[in-house]
Amino acid sequence: MPVTVAVTHAPISKTSVQRELYRNRQLLDRAVEIGKAFDRSVHAVARVDDDAAMGLMRTAHEYNADWLVVGWHETTSLSARLMGNTVDALLWSAPCSVAVAALQDDPRELQTVLVTIENLTASAIVLIRAGQAIAQFADARLDIMYLCGAAPAPEVLHRFEVALIDLKLGRPIEVVETDRVAETIIAASNRHDLTVIRSRRFRTAGGLSVTDSLADLTRRSTGSIVAIEPWQASSEADASG
Repeated sequence: MPVTVAVTHAPISKTSVQRELYRNRQLLDRAVEIGKAFDRSVHAVARVDDDAAMGLMRTAHEYNADWLVVGWHETTSLSARLMGNTVDALLWSAPCSVAVAALQDDPRELQTVLVTIENLTASAIVLIRAGQAIAQFADARLDIMYLCGAAPAPEVLHRFEVALIDLKLGRPIEVVETDRVAETIIAASNRHDLTVIRSRRFRTAGGLSVTDSLADLTRRSTGSIVAIEPWQASSEADASG
C-alpha cells in the first residue's frame, strides 16, 4: 500500500491543499504502475492529516500493517529536520515494524547485501530475513556480520545458526569482535552495495535521535542503508536460548 500524507491545518477546500492532493495522487499513480511492473496488486491511499507521522501511523493502524517502509534523504537542513522528526516519531510509536531506506542506487542493480547484527536474538532473524528478501530480489550475494565485544561461545552461535536453517543462507555468519561498532559498520558498508542495520526506538544517552545517527551513517557510507526496527523486538525471546 503506497501512502501519501498531505499535511495541512487548512480546510480541504483550500487551493493549496487541493494542489498538494493532486501532486500526491500523481505520485500514487506512479506507484501503482510500478506495482504492476512487479505483478503486485496495489491499493493506494491519499490521506490528509495535520501531522505526517500521525497520518502514517493512523493508516498503519487502520489497515493492520505489518511493515511501514519510508524513504530517507537529506536535501536542505529544514527538510532534513522535518523528515528526521517524522522518522523518529514513527520509530518510537509505529504499531508495526519500520524500515527506513536511504537508497543510493536502483535496488535491482545490487550485487552485495550486508546484514549487521549485534545480538543473537529473534530480532536479528527479522533483519536477516529482510536482507535475504532484498538480496533475492536483486540476485545479489548476502553477507551477515555479527558485531560483538567478545566472541560468543561456539554452542551459542551454533544454536542461532540452527534457527536460521530454513533460510538456507549458504554462507556462514562472520563474527567480528569490536568495541567500535559504528566505525566497523561504516567500513563494512563501504564494501557493500546495501547494508541492513538495526534501528532503535529511543534516544541515546547523549541525546542523539535515531535519525541523528542514521544521517551520520548515510553521509559517511558510499552504499545504500536500510535501518529496520522490528516490532516489539525488545520483548522477544532470545533466539539462542
